[in-house]
Amino acid sequence: MARKKRWLRALMIIVPVVLLLGRWGAVTIADHEWAASLGAGDTHATITRLRMLLFLFAFFSSSIWFCTNLYLVYRSIGSVHVPRRLGDLEIIEAVPRGLLLTVVFGLGVALALAVSHNTGSWWYIRALAGAERFLGVRDPVLGKDLAYYLFQLPWHRTLHGFTVMLTGISLAAGVVLYAAVGAVRWEERRITTTVMARYHMSGLLTVFALVLFWGYRLEPAEYIAGFSAVPVDSILTDLRIPVARILSGIAVITALASLAWIWVKAVSPVLFAWGLLALTSFAVHYALPAMMATSRSPAGLEVAYVEAARREFTNYAYGMAENDSAMGDWFSPETRDAHALEPELSLVPVWDQFVANLALNRSYNLRPSETFFRTYLVDLDPGDSIVPGYVGVRAIDLKMAHEIDRTLSWEEVHTGRYTATRGAAAMLAARQGEDGAPVILKESELAAITGVPDLDRVPLRFGPDMSEFAVLADTSDSTIGVRAGSMLNRVMLGWALQSHHIITSGSVHSGSRVAWRRDVTTRLRAYAPFADFDDVFPVPYIGGILWVAHGYVSAAGFPLSGRVEWRGRGIRYFRAGFLGTVDASTGATALYLVREPDPLAQALGALMPELVRDWADLPGVVRSHLQYPRQLFERQLTMLEGRLARTDSAAAGGKLSHSEPSPWFDRSGPAGSPVNLAGILEAGPSRRIVAFATGRPADDGYHLQVRYGDPSLSAVNDIGERLSQELRSAGGILGSVRVVPVGGNVLAYLSNFESPVGETDLPRISGVAVGWLGGIAGGADLEAAVQSLEGTEAPGRGGRVEPGVLEEARHWFKELDRARRDADWAAFGRAWTNLRRLLMPPGSGR
Repeated sequence: MARKKRWLRALMIIVPVVLLLGRWGAVTIADHEWAASLGAGDTHATITRLRMLLFLFAFFSSSIWFCTNLYLVYRSIGSVHVPRRLGDLEIIEAVPRGLLLTVVFGLGVALALAVSHNTGSWWYIRALAGAERFLGVRDPVLGKDLAYYLFQLPWHRTLHGFTVMLTGISLAAGVVLYAAVGAVRWEERRITTTVMARYHMSGLLTVFALVLFWGYRLEPAEYIAGFSAVPVDSILTDLRIPVARILSGIAVITALASLAWIWVKAVSPVLFAWGLLALTSFAVHYALPAMMATSRSPAGLEVAYVEAARREFTNYAYGMAENDSAMGDWFSPETRDAHALEPELSLVPVWDQFVANLALNRSYNLRPSETFFRTYLVDLDPGDSIVPGYVGVRAIDLKMAHEIDRTLSWEEVHTGRYTATRGAAAMLAARQGEDGAPVILKESELAAITGVPDLDRVPLRFGPDMSEFAVLADTSDSTIGVRAGSMLNRVMLGWALQSHHIITSGSVHSGSRVAWRRDVTTRLRAYAPFADFDDVFPVPYIGGILWVAHGYVSAAGFPLSGRVEWRGRGIRYFRAGFLGTVDASTGATALYLVREPDPLAQALGALMPELVRDWADLPGVVRSHLQYPRQLFERQLTMLEGRLARTDSAAAGGKLSHSEPSPWFDRSGPAGSPVNLAGILEAGPSRRIVAFATGRPADDGYHLQVRYGDPSLSAVNDIGERLSQELRSAGGILGSVRVVPVGGNVLAYLSNFESPVGETDLPRISGVAVGWLGGIAGGADLEAAVQSLEGTEAPGRGGRVEPGVLEEARHWFKELDRARRDADWAAFGRAWTNLRRLLMPPGSGR
């Protein structure tokens, strides 16, 4: 009976371990086969080996460390007794030393597994740490090359954090365990220890002090990189960085005092050294900086050479080598000639994306289980002409399919008609019919514009909304998936994908191919795990549809750079370094460097040449459909917002905010006319426009242009509110406010849509309101609304600002700025009064 119990206990341990290891092995093998089918097997195998080596290194080193320290505590324990009750008798039973030793080593291994289970994710920063690069740009405070912050510092911080965790846990556990067994105790108002406990605690304290020394040496670079969220100001340069070096010296003294405890039994020198280190650290990190901050003025906190370099480093971190200029007359249009603007107005997308999606779904004869989940704004014509259009690609709505047929089988979903769709749809984005209806393109019209015939005949197996795996018939195209092969291979695939049907279904045979990760972003992230992918859009080409996505690289620390949020974490470096493509039919996946890649993308391309291809290899059809990376543009706007918040013009206007990026097309751009983005930054309750930014993709990289507002110009009320008032009385659904450059001026516009009555009715445009940032008007369409602005006057002064008044306003703004810097508040008040008198409209009490 006892033997059966032992076997049962063994099985209870062995079975879960076998299941976990089997699942891990199946996923690892399946992933290798998947990468090999895409031509990336060697690189993925190298990444897997690196992940495994890092985990094994962390696990074995921490196991040795924890087990050694726990064993030393075990040696100090004479015996452990456990009370047991037998009837009315209480028996004290000693725990066998062998069992106690087993518990010690089991606890050490468990702790090691807990602290090292996620260390395989270090592979990315470890790989970058081996990139030998020198960027030739040094930070102005420490004089370190930027390559140190991007490549070496993250790895040093990771190792240091791991070491702190190991030593900290061991030290805390040692104190608790020694106190529990009486090896460390409080006697006669002093701490007494056994000899073994003193030796052990002395060693742990020495190691912990040396780890702190390492941390204090890294601290200045961490400050500059922004890891500690400490502003780079005079407190940092005058106090934190110099004292960090002093703290490292105190840490060495503390380590020596801790080591001397082996020979000197008195504990007071050790307590004094650690007390001095703790007190100095608290004072430097918290007390003294707070005192200095209250005693220094904002001007006194600034460091001239740091402020001079801040703009350059932020530009470097976010790809903002912008071509900036003053807006000048952008807010003071000389003419509103709608006829002259007709070529540009014909390119402005008047339909909102959500309305276009509704229109396409109601226009095409779709099966109940098919849908256009979303639409994408692209230039339909890859040639010299520009035809802005919304493209929708057919996708399977499995949720709807299950609602229609509750008995839907596994074979129908994974091997039958629900594994692929055919065809795409499009509508013109910048045009509407005479009755305001959308202009839907027939398949023949779409083929004529795009130059891609038979688009409705190409099977579409990969797309942004395809989450389920598919088992496809035998095909010669190896990129479609992994061959099912033998029964053993099918068991591996079934285990990895958590589906026993791959093993048991008669629809799966040795010649079948299993395709998973069919969602575009999921596929690209698995293919290139060092980048984040977003902003997916389709590109029709001869042979089907090519899905394209921007690949982003980021870093948590970078000198003198602003912090933004990205996928739930704070970053200080963000660039769009890659373009990923996925063929919608075959699943063929590729990754390309952009024309002017950033240092991180360049380093990754050099480390993984099997995955990353050069810009010269990018298909021409993708080059003609480039789009400015939306995620990059949004973070660039955030950086501009922070920059303007520190300037005098923005400070006078109040809190800053930026608009949602608006897409636009430029007739003067390169062939194929990529999708550009535009956005405005507003300040204060009056929503005064302080900057207008445009992003343009081109063969030589991404270009950001910023036009800064002139503070002497009249304030402009909230664009969205004013445009909404123009259309609100008409009822319907208001679209989003968009801002684009037209005719050398900033044009804001907003479409109003009639709510469809029936389930098959199409949405219609009932009106368009435009704001020329000087006047508001409405019309049946965009051109009519702009024509309504002809002859109207700009707000604020009843017309165009006279040159003399403009010059006077500029003078008073300069006086306002000078008075603020000199803290001459009387002069500041006089300048503000005169500036307000000039800019307020007549009859407003100025």
